[in-house]
Amino acid sequence: YFETMQDDQAMECFRKSSEILPDYIQTNIHMAKIKLRHGKIKEAKQIVEDKLKKYRSDPKVLELYSFILLKDGQSKGAQYFARKLLEKDTDSVPALMIMAEVCRIKYNYPVAILYWKAVRSLSRQNAFTNLALIELYSKIKDTKMLDEEIRLLFYLKGPLELREYIRLLN
Repeated sequence: YFETMQDDQAMECFRKSSEILPDYIQTNIHMAKIKLRHGKIKEAKQIVEDKLKKYRSDPKVLELYSFILLKDGQSKGAQYFARKLLEKDTDSVPALMIMAEVCRIKYNYPVAILYWKAVRSLSRQNAFTNLALIELYSKIKDTKMLDEEIRLLFYLKGPLELREYIRLLN
């Protein structure tokens, strides 16, 4: 149900699973992700915070909590947990993406670009990286790099219309 976005049915299954196996963290991660899909950031945060105490070093918990904090406008907290994740795995694409977004939010565009380039080196055809770099190069008025990223965007989208390609990313 989760993968097909049948969220009511998925949530019911995850609740039952959580009652039977309260220590199976993946259930809580999926429940929090469903809450996020519906814009219920505070509820997602509560689900993860309840498990964070016990699973403080679990990479999936750190990753999701960092993302939730970013969505909740708590960039300092998001950055803290993304750094914790990077201490465990320097190639964590989600943590690098969060660090890039925190830098972008703080108008530190050159550092945001460096983080997005690190993401690209690990995930070559990451469309989110491409779109983020287009925005950043536009902000710093680097037309040469902007042109390069736009060319890459058209390569990545293939035969799709741009609107359709972006819709599929969401």
